[in-house]
Amino acid sequence: MQHSRVSKTTMRQTALPAALVILLGLATAQAIASVHIHLSNLALYEKMDAFRNAGYLIVPNAHVLPRLLEWKSALFGGLFFTLSTGAFLTLLSIAAAWLLHRAQARKKALLIPLLTVWFAFLVVVNIRGLSLMPTLYLLLIPIPVFLAASRWLFPGPPKKLSSGPLLHALPPLFLALLWAGQMSGSFFVDVRDYLLLSHKAGTKVSDFYYRYTLYPAETLKPLDQKLLRAVYLGHIENKPVSQALQRELIKFDYLPVDNENMAELVLRERNNELDLEQGGATILRTTLRQFLPSPAPWLAAFSKETDRQSFFRKVTFVSLLIGLPMLIYLLLYGIFFSLLSLVRPSAKSSVPATLLCLVAGIALFLLFFLSRAAIHDDKDINRALQSGDWRTRVAALKFIHGKGLEAADYPAYKALMASPFIPEKYWLAHTLGASRHPDTFKDLLSLLDDTHPTVVSAAFQDLGKRKNPAAMRPILARITTSTDWYNQWNAYRALRALGWKQSPSP
Repeated sequence: MQHSRVSKTTMRQTALPAALVILLGLATAQAIASVHIHLSNLALYEKMDAFRNAGYLIVPNAHVLPRLLEWKSALFGGLFFTLSTGAFLTLLSIAAAWLLHRAQARKKALLIPLLTVWFAFLVVVNIRGLSLMPTLYLLLIPIPVFLAASRWLFPGPPKKLSSGPLLHALPPLFLALLWAGQMSGSFFVDVRDYLLLSHKAGTKVSDFYYRYTLYPAETLKPLDQKLLRAVYLGHIENKPVSQALQRELIKFDYLPVDNENMAELVLRERNNELDLEQGGATILRTTLRQFLPSPAPWLAAFSKETDRQSFFRKVTFVSLLIGLPMLIYLLLYGIFFSLLSLVRPSAKSSVPATLLCLVAGIALFLLFFLSRAAIHDDKDINRALQSGDWRTRVAALKFIHGKGLEAADYPAYKALMASPFIPEKYWLAHTLGASRHPDTFKDLLSLLDDTHPTVVSAAFQDLGKRKNPAAMRPILARITTSTDWYNQWNAYRALRALGWKQSPSP
């Protein structure tokens, strides 16, 4: 009984406070992210509603548009920032508290560079104008997490540094280096194909990601990466000039609106000059003669000059690569530690829990590495397409696609059209997209009616790459009836690749 009480007390003094500090950081991040995305959703709804009333094709369409007003979309979409930026800032803040705790005698000397780095982050985030929400992440997460960690995790004078912390640090470092070797351009797609879409639970995680990832993505995109942009031409008094500008800007998906405050680009002509404005400020100045024949470079420059999210995007990407894996590692460690503490003293459970995390990380790596079958010779393709292993069939499709081979030369692909495996049909769509045979075009069109949105999105992408105008009508028929924003997004990009452009309906 005494041993049990000691074990539980030790656990309360270690695992529980650490979990509470991490939860404090994640909860703060989730609250900020939810407000961040909800405000972005409201602005997007207002813009799309204006486009719809003007008779333009909108994405997200009328089926998805009401979701922009729901807090559910903001809460679920906010998990992206919570588990990336939020996790990264939380762990950095805990590390800063630990450093100050260790440097007890030189705490003030170390505090200055830490505060300098933090202040530099704030300056860079706001260097092109106030970016309120990114600033709130940097202000409201580190401060409470740092104070809580200092009080709950590292109270009193530091103990003598032993080999224990080094032992705990080596496994995640080793796993990071192990996985870093797989960080090729296809890494995230491979993780999705082989670790997620290979089973039902993972498929649900993937579906959740694609369903809600566009909400946070919309908050991060620069203007030239947004699908539809709002332009205000009310300051152009010459009607023929205004109409000429409208025709040219629609080609680049800049659609006119009547509300200047809603516009992401405002054009103003005065003294034979054309000002490109945003928020009442002139960003670029040119002339009609320079702008009208070739708007693209001016629009690209305008997007770059008005992009306030560049640094925050980089922080978010780094956080996704570091913060989320570390959070998963700590969660796994906490589970192993808690289970081991039930049968042995918690003081003796820490090292075995760390070793179990290492074993789990290596096992997952081996599963990922061995799942990626490869085809090295085109003579193996027909055999591989008829293999009993779906991973081998996917490897054959990837080989055909990667080498630019004609899918119609391998009739065995026909049997894969009814495959129950999502990665297989996803790569089949890419393979058919690179084909130029009329029969493969029909097969690619049929994938638009697949039951899984990942396959449908791939089919939309590849219909755009085939450059066959016959695909416009089926794509237009589906983009207005689809209930999946990600599919609509890919369908619209396919339409634009096929040469279609917006025109207001009467």
